[in-house]
Order: sequence, then structure tokens, then C-alpha cells
Amino acid sequence: TMVACCFVFAAVAFAPSAPVRSGAACAARAQPAMAAASRRVLVQTAALALSGSVLLPPQTGMHLLSSAPALAVDDGALLAIPPSVAMRTVADGRAAFTVPGLWAAPGATPRPWLDGPLARPVADEITVTARETTLTSLDDLGDVSYAPLAKLGFTDLARADLVAAVRRVTISDDGPYFDFDLAISPSDCAKDQQILPGSCLPTQVVLLSLHVRDGTLYALRVNASPAQWRQAGTTLRQVRKSFIVA
Repeated sequence: TMVACCFVFAAVAFAPSAPVRSGAACAARAQPAMAAASRRVLVQTAALALSGSVLLPPQTGMHLLSSAPALAVDDGALLAIPPSVAMRTVADGRAAFTVPGLWAAPGATPRPWLDGPLARPVADEITVTARETTLTSLDDLGDVSYAPLAKLGFTDLARADLVAAVRRVTISDDGPYFDFDLAISPSDCAKDQQILPGSCLPTQVVLLSLHVRDGTLYALRVNASPAQWRQAGTTLRQVRKSFIVA
């Protein structure tokens, strides 16, 4: 069947001798809805591939991006957060989040967050925003997996691949937080940047946390490049999870 054809190809696309020709023919016959479903499988398969250090075919010589934050592995010991590392709180109005104490904030000049000892970029952006909303709770949106991010003001995420979505609650039980793991890929790219014909590797990882309080939609957003994600992905997820609104 068409479904079996596309899913089998997604499973073998990362083998050194993947049958690209037959896979491309399969994708060409797929309907638009099936193509969208297949793309999500490909993004998730790419995430699984990194966790096992799987490489793209030898001619590319590139590691696959870990689109799924749950599989991120810090490859720099100083970028993880062991219990002994002091954390500091970054407050922005009623909202706050924590980062490792040695991380340097970018200040007024647009530049990435840096890991102090290594002076190595760990994130292009970690920002908090607040905007008015008619929502009384994020639960008004229904299931977290179907939250309309573009309609909530995140229009640049309309084409992003949703890798994971979690409804999070805190001890204070002051309403849910919706946490999203997303991967943004260009619509067109060179062949060595393609997962398979027509599907490009992600070029940006976005971690998003939302919360509604008193008619205001608060959001913590983390933007990271593939290289930054491979270096500090686990830590960035912990930063996102620390987001609270008082």
C-alpha cells in the first residue's frame, strides 16, 4: 500500500545504501496529506538517528540533527547541569527562568548566549514575551498537540515541525504550561542538506513554553542552531522547564 511504501522508505532512508530512487518514486505518488505525515516521520527518524550516532550516507559526512529534545545529549561536560552547578534566576516582569550561573546573557546587543568558561554559543535567543489574550487558561485550546501557535501570535512557527508537546503543571497548580519542541526547516536546500528529495534538514530548533495568567499570554522561547543544540540541548530543555509566572 501507499502508506507501507512511504513508511518503509522512511525507515531505511538513513542506511548507507538507502534506495533513494524507489523512495523518491514513492513520495511522488503520495497525496499531500500523506506527504505531511511522512515528513513528520522523517523529522522524528532524524532525531532517533542522532541518538545512535547514525550518519547520513558517506558522501554527505554530516550528523543528523536531533530534532527531538528528549534525545539531546550534551557533548561538553561543562554544558550539562550537574547538581553542584550554581543556577541563577533571570526575571522578566512576572515571568522568570533559571540558567547555569556561568552562562552570559547577550545584553542589549543581539548576540547568542554564551557558556562562560568555554565562550561557546549555547543559544541564539532566550526571550520572554507577554501579550493580551482572551484565554482564561491554555486548556481553553484543548489538547496541547493541536494548539494553534500561529493564531496565538507565533506566525513564524506556522511551518515548523512539531516534534513534541507536553502539558506541564507546577506545584503551585496555578494553571497549565504548554511546552513545545519544534524544528524549522527551509522549503528548499542543497542536496547534501536533504533528508530525502523534497525534505530538508532542520536549521533551527525552537523550545517554547506558554502560560496564561490574568488575561496575559506569557511565552518563553529558546532558539538554537543545530550545532548549539548538539552541545547544550539537554540544558536548554531544563531552562525551558524552569519557566514560571508568579
